[in-house]
Amino acid sequence: MITDKRMSRLNLSQKEIVMTERICPGSARNTISLKLYLPEHTPEAVKEAVDTVLDNADIFTASLCQGEGGCMLSYGQEKISECSIEKECSADWVEGYMDISDRLPMDTARHLYRAHVFPLSDGGVLLYVRFHHIILDSYSMGLFAQRVLDVLTGKRVDRSVFDAADIMDPGDDTGEESVSGELPDEKEFWKSYFADAEFEAAVHHRKADGEKFSSYRVSMPEDIMSGVEAYGEKENVSIPCLFAAAYVFYLAQATNQKDAVFLMMCLNREVEQADTMGCYMLFVPVRVRVDAEDTFAELCRKVKVAAGEALSHREYGYSSIFEALREEQIVRESISEFVFQFCDFSFHADFPYRVRFSMAGYMPNHLTFSLFRNETGGLDLQFDYQDGVYTKKGVRNLCEAVITILLGGLQLDMA
Repeated sequence: MITDKRMSRLNLSQKEIVMTERICPGSARNTISLKLYLPEHTPEAVKEAVDTVLDNADIFTASLCQGEGGCMLSYGQEKISECSIEKECSADWVEGYMDISDRLPMDTARHLYRAHVFPLSDGGVLLYVRFHHIILDSYSMGLFAQRVLDVLTGKRVDRSVFDAADIMDPGDDTGEESVSGELPDEKEFWKSYFADAEFEAAVHHRKADGEKFSSYRVSMPEDIMSGVEAYGEKENVSIPCLFAAAYVFYLAQATNQKDAVFLMMCLNREVEQADTMGCYMLFVPVRVRVDAEDTFAELCRKVKVAAGEALSHREYGYSSIFEALREEQIVRESISEFVFQFCDFSFHADFPYRVRFSMAGYMPNHLTFSLFRNETGGLDLQFDYQDGVYTKKGVRNLCEAVITILLGGLQLDMA
């Protein structure tokens, strides 16, 4: 248990987040949220469960401050704020409230999270928690939701102690020597990784009233998923790799370029950090050359190799990668407007519930394509997108195109 107030420097993931705050002030870029519907529990029971989880993770005692080493996290002994129980209202009203709130920036000087329990007039309660990305990533949001479910089940929750200093900083990297005995040159790797790349780099669209985001989500039918899983086993590629390959093909076709480039989020956790709530995620750009003669299986293997190479050099840091590519005049404002991630977190509880996330806070650009495990063990596809750059109809068409490409690729290669 924390007994003294302490200061902690930001890890590499958190430094990247602070940088986006400076580039895009006044936006909801780094706000992410959890929606957990519980039809059989009282508001008081849910509040108690949430406060128990907040009390048992020191990341929720943290506040941002300026220290001698720049921006720091200050940890106290108690959580910053309590979970609140709101007035009873309709589910439609809560949905509208959450939609508006998701678009609002958080006042980081006052709080880095806000938790609300809404009693619903037609029965049940909805837990709505907004987090600033600097304290929580997508895996941690899943862990938070599971711990709330665990407390409601009567299970014991162990304390989660987050130490940002455990994450390697590029300036502290002693690294491992290469076969030749020399340290690898990360900057040169990223320049060579994008050498001769032909892709459509991102251009930021900023508005005076800040950036506003919306979401579109669909569930994959069980019969389709069984076919996807069987194909993945046959070709020795993962489920996220299959969806990423369909995404890559769509991007290359839509932009009429030889390469597809997207940003991938990697978990970046050590084994001992698996049950720790905090921010560890790192962005890496992935470049895939799409040739007209590629079979879907070949494209999947290209994605697998390209992602593996990029992830092995992730600790150079996204901002450093961007600067290296800008030096080569490969990009100007950003590398890609497209983000892809797989949230491999399976939930368990012996009572009914529904879990949803908003991932708008992971948007360094315009569009995040996420894969989520749902409460039935299936897979949900979610697109968080910037209003004004994309429309709901356009994103729905994109989603349908990715699914069509995936299924068409499986059928052609299995014929």
